[in-house]
Amino acid sequence: MKNILIIGGLNKGIGQAITAMFLDDGCKVVAIQNLNTFPDDELKHERLRAIRIDFGDSDELRSAVKDLEGVELDSIVNAELLFEMDKGGVGNIENWKKIFEVNLFGPAFLLSELSANLKNAGSIVNISSIESSFFWGNGLCLLEGLT
Repeated sequence: MKNILIIGGLNKGIGQAITAMFLDDGCKVVAIQNLNTFPDDELKHERLRAIRIDFGDSDELRSAVKDLEGVELDSIVNAELLFEMDKGGVGNIENWKKIFEVNLFGPAFLLSELSANLKNAGSIVNISSIESSFFWGNGLCLLEGLT
């Protein structure tokens, strides 16, 4: 049975579809989900383990890595994307800080630390939509460059 780690995306869209696909294929899935993106229609499955952390909190990121210590992974899929503007829109620096924490800094730390858990032929896959590439293209390039 393959072990797959999904970073984010569990609550909707591409990430949720990929998680469901891996579960349907018989894989064990661990999903590390950002606290700010609670799913309304959360997937539930006996082979799915969801870990909810704040991607902007380095202690919580380290705790998630420690929690997965020794778990061999066949693949890591990064499907996290947050692009929501609170009050103040694009001119609000706090919005941009949160977007970078969730989309770049948190996943980059997790990918860096958990890549040691990959089996020899394991892979890291970054997934995004055309729409997210339009809004978040530079950040996605940075993340893909790290992996």
